[in-house]
Amino acid sequence: MVKRVTSLDDFKIVHANFAELAKHHPVKHYGGLPFLPDVILAAWSNENMLINTCVLVCNFLSETEIDALCWFVVGPDFRVNKSIATSYLWVSKNNKNGLKVFLEAINILKRKRVDVINVGFLTQSPSAPQVEKLLKKMKFKPEDKSYSLVL
Repeated sequence: MVKRVTSLDDFKIVHANFAELAKHHPVKHYGGLPFLPDVILAAWSNENMLINTCVLVCNFLSETEIDALCWFVVGPDFRVNKSIATSYLWVSKNNKNGLKVFLEAINILKRKRVDVINVGFLTQSPSAPQVEKLLKKMKFKPEDKSYSLVL
């Protein structure tokens, strides 16, 4: 069942499944830095943030297991005076369910009336060509490149 996570009880389920799910993320961020699931989840373990600052959608296989999540962070961008939703994390064990959570997250963001939805993806990912094709089909436009220097 695809569902938006807004309660700490559901977030605890995400926390319990996150380390396993993160193993399915094929590449690391920022020049090879590993994901730190406990740090990521501790930073977001706040119901107010779950409701107002992010859109986190998961596919629940049961009351205790998820196999896909799509997470956006929503906030103002004062450079353009608009509300921006930026992709934070999109991982899945199952591509079909990964697509379902992504599409539901996009629908929620549209209902929230954000001004811009910004989706980034790792170009080294094996699924990068399919993600790029999907985004173009959905009328997303490529805008920039990002480079990282780990110090």
